[in-house]
Amino acid sequence: MARSDLLLALVRAGSTGDKPLFRKAVEALVAEERKKRHDVLAEQLNASLGPNGAEAGAAKPLVASNGRVDSLLYEANPRRRLDELLLPEPVMKACLEVIEEQQRADLLRSFNLEPRNRILLVGPPG
Repeated sequence: MARSDLLLALVRAGSTGDKPLFRKAVEALVAEERKKRHDVLAEQLNASLGPNGAEAGAAKPLVASNGRVDSLLYEANPRRRLDELLLPEPVMKACLEVIEEQQRADLLRSFNLEPRNRILLVGPPG
């Protein structure tokens, strides 16, 4: 079994998105497994890093042809604040819950949970 400090570093790197720490932790695990003569596991871990040190299946950043990302986004600022709207209590409560989840996404991710990613449809059921 791998050392607990290496596993903790691996989890920490994965939860924070720290790629250099992730790579370093995996390389240390590979070295430790080779030392224990667990060559198959060491090769599988090494292969998970992919060719040229890139993580296998790592997502490429989405960039416009001009190299800028901001041209791909549209940001709309609301004309009214949430507290200015007259909403039924259940709808207001649902809105506030989703807002809180988005604002505290880092806390949820520390428990390996993702915040809800949904559009609130306000209107009569049906």
